[in-house]
Amino acid sequence: MTAGRPITDPFRSLEAQYIPEPNSGCWLWTGQTESNGYGRMLVKNGEWRHVLAHRFSYQNLVGEIPDGLMLDHTCRQRCCVNPDHLRPVTAQQNILAGVGLAAINARKTHCPQGHAY
Repeated sequence: MTAGRPITDPFRSLEAQYIPEPNSGCWLWTGQTESNGYGRMLVKNGEWRHVLAHRFSYQNLVGEIPDGLMLDHTCRQRCCVNPDHLRPVTAQQNILAGVGLAAINARKTHCPQGHAY
């Protein structure tokens, strides 16, 4: 954003609001974020609307997200907008690739007493 007004060119807006992280390759979003940590940007397509920055990046630099799929951050950084770190997956694949309780339990192969599941 410049002087309180959004940049009307969404590609300039995207480029102006991330910092490349040299070690991980992440493009760290510095603009507005949702409460869950995902970047949010204002774009004009007839009218002004908010879009998720990582989705905008992927759709405009790689291609459309197939129906029924969502984007998984392979780098595990919600604020990353690098399209090379995003992959279309099902909701189940996204959950199981994460670090939440469902993912942790799905990766278990043995019970606490050492028996195979």
